[in-house]
Amino acid sequence: MTFSLADLVREVVAPLREFANHRSVGIETAIDAELPERLAGHPECLRHVLTMLASHALRTTTCGSVVLVVCADGTDEHPLVRFEVADTGPGTQPAVVAAIWSLVPRDGLAAEPHVIAANLIKILGGKLRVSSEPSRGSRFWFTLPLKATISQTFRVPAEELR
Repeated sequence: MTFSLADLVREVVAPLREFANHRSVGIETAIDAELPERLAGHPECLRHVLTMLASHALRTTTCGSVVLVVCADGTDEHPLVRFEVADTGPGTQPAVVAAIWSLVPRDGLAAEPHVIAANLIKILGGKLRVSSEPSRGSRFWFTLPLKATISQTFRVPAEELR
């Protein structure tokens, strides 16, 4: 399925702005100008992942900002798109970060959003990574093999249509 990368990012961030403003936390986006406007992939899964990561970042950040960055990565032979959500929240100890990945839903409890996101990213062909440091915030990122799409619009002079 083809989708607009810029539209997808706007759709993720727009509903989060009110919550961010209420908490006096900035929410920013940056999309690499070198990336194609339209990509082929699974926009609904990607939107879900980015929303989970950005929402969690906003919930844990009481001052500062949350930034969603999308940029080109990989090589010409194996182009990748890198997605990153970084915050200025409280951060966490490395042992706690490692424990996040071992969390599984038990007794009817919902899975940790990061575990759900990691599973969706794996299905899409990537791997969720994290770096975090106490009092310095957290950064979650992943790369996906999304390909550019070519517009299929053709112009035919009106007289040729008769």
